[in-house]
Amino acid sequence: KSLSSPLYVVVRFFLLFSHQLVSLIHLVILQLNLLLNDFKRRPTS
Repeated sequence: KSLSSPLYVVVRFFLLFSHQLVSLIHLVILQLNLLLNDFKRRPTS
């Protein structure tokens, strides 16, 4: 069984991609939280 089998490559790619995706989503959520906090802190006129 070789390590360069199609399935192995696909799984590896998927893991890498999912990790990137999770990081991106985490970043977006953090940004949204910051924006929401800023919005809440602002006094309503």
